[in-house]
Amino acid sequence: ESGKKGYYCSDCKSEMIAYKGEKKRAYFGHVSGSMCSGGEGPAHEYTKLRIRDFLKDIDYEGMKFQNVCVENTINVGDKQYRIDTYAELWGHRLYIEVVDSHGVSDEKRNALGNNLIEIHITEKSWGEIVDSGSAMIQTYHQIMTKMIELQADGEIEKQLSLYQKKIEEEDRIQSVR
Repeated sequence: ESGKKGYYCSDCKSEMIAYKGEKKRAYFGHVSGSMCSGGEGPAHEYTKLRIRDFLKDIDYEGMKFQNVCVENTINVGDKQYRIDTYAELWGHRLYIEVVDSHGVSDEKRNALGNNLIEIHITEKSWGEIVDSGSAMIQTYHQIMTKMIELQADGEIEKQLSLYQKKIEEEDRIQSVR
């Protein structure tokens, strides 16, 4: 029954609440305010670590992400939010949330604003998630599109476009093998 309380997280021991959506499978969520990240499935964990490694590996013509990490806690006003993958580029913060069993709350989405990127894996099979080409190329496109939005500068857009072509060519070569 949705809204039912009296359940507790096996990781942090804080109270959980039952949710039964019309569009999503039933799940439990922490009562508001919990910073626990326990209970993430292997697809969620794998995806956020893969994004972290992907961002750390980018070093192209002055484009290098800084302070790349997973499970970073940030303060926005008087609230704290846990971010799946965090990175900075050209003075802009990127908050990357992997969406699996349930989406990012409206409160968190509003607090993080335009710097939030949601990577949806709910409908993907495990094979699609671990496929080295397609999943990361889609993620890469989302991240680069966001960076262009945040930093509307002709030279930066040119660098991103060249890097995008390089990645697509490497992916094409890898898929031919």
